Amino acid sequence: MDLIESNQLVNEQEHWWTKTRFCYIERAIKLLSKKRQSILEVGCGTCQNLAFLRTKERVSGNIERVVGFDPGFIDPPTFSWRKTNDLFVKTLENSSQESFDLLLAMDVLEHLDNDVEHLQNWLRYLKKDSLVLITVPAFECLWSYHDELLFHKRRYTKKTLRNLASQVGLEPLMLTYAFGHIFLPAFFIRKILAPFAKQKKSTDLQESHFLLNKALYSLGKIEALFGGNPLFGTSVIGIFTYANRDSNSLL
Repeated sequence: MDLIESNQLVNEQEHWWTKTRFCYIERAIKLLSKKRQSILEVGCGTCQNLAFLRTKERVSGNIERVVGFDPGFIDPPTFSWRKTNDLFVKTLENSSQESFDLLLAMDVLEHLDNDVEHLQNWLRYLKKDSLVLITVPAFECLWSYHDELLFHKRRYTKKTLRNLASQVGLEPLMLTYAFGHIFLPAFFIRKILAPFAKQKKSTDLQESHFLLNKALYSLGKIEALFGGNPLFGTSVIGIFTYANRDSNSLL
């Protein structure tokens, strides 16, 4: 989650949007199929993705080390994890000379003026034959106050994310849309209702009634189990392999 939104939810890990994204992280973990994995998350925000990796038994046994990077940290977050070699940093330079098996870049690239340059820089920290999980907001037709409040630069499609990935040597293992079940409601709220409402002072990520929260998560989980939505959604999700580098380039 973006740090700007951190005060809008009481329990972020139980929110339907966050929990649905965990499904795709778990898919990347399984695709990697290594017993001991080191993971780097860039733009990790409130670190709930890394907390999921550390606290859920079905995935935590595969995780050797996590490093969270976000230049917006006020204070590095603390979690009651048994692992003591995890690291949370405001800059990647000189923070670690190791290489990672999995890179998470979840809703980060849309904030950056030069998304290609930043992605290329992050790939320097990966081992050969590693994986990259990228999520970005989908479709310019959904551009709204939500994007402006979060300082987004752009929204993507599967095609534009594929083109971006190919420029830095990434090959897609999975490239799809997510949250297809909320595409039409999101379009209606942002494009039809918003012009008649008062100026929005918060993003669309809000607390939901527990029944609605459960229903939306169930729909998102089913969608994720089937590999996402090939046609539309509010997010683009890609899992890529990165094999075109010298694994000793940082050592």
